[in-house]
Amino acid sequence: TLDGRDIAAARRAGGLGVASQPLAVYPHLTVREHLEVFGRLAGLSAASCADRVPAMLDAIGLADRAGREPRRAVRRGRR
Repeated sequence: TLDGRDIAAARRAGGLGVASQPLAVYPHLTVREHLEVFGRLAGLSAASCADRVPAMLDAIGLADRAGREPRRAVRRGRR
């Protein structure tokens, strides 16, 4: 349990995620690759990540920087 919540149940329901600190855990990965890694850790298939990541990048305004490393593509306040 975490704060009185069943972690496994929260994860299955989609109510629990991971946000590393700092976000760029793997400095050699691009912004897109980071989203794909965390999508896979959340249980998404590779195909689902390939479908969903571009829309996510567009939604957060980083589509034009998807191929760059986070430290160069994302301002500190958004990492």
